[in-house]
Amino acid sequence: MARKYLINNDTLMLTNCDYHSEIVKDHSTTLGGGLWDIDFENKTVLLYGESLDYGYVKREVLIDMIKRECYSLSFDKFKFYHSYNIKIEDAKKDCVCISIKD
Repeated sequence: MARKYLINNDTLMLTNCDYHSEIVKDHSTTLGGGLWDIDFENKTVLLYGESLDYGYVKREVLIDMIKRECYSLSFDKFKFYHSYNIKIEDAKKDCVCISIKD
């Protein structure tokens, strides 16, 4: 299992699963996906990579989702970061802050 996210039905969904297709049944509104990582100590969420089945999510879409708080879990006072890199080590090095929650 891996930490995977998907944009579907105007919601950023984060879960643990083997395949992005397992996150929802209807993918008619899926805009892409990727992987995620949480650092609870530093209160950060890293969204990175892409879904092999649905592609990557454009950064502008993620920024909009975060701004409107369209996500399935509670991330009070967390900062969100994004990288197009598929490897977490590289993603942590080149990620960009896409929001700051106070």
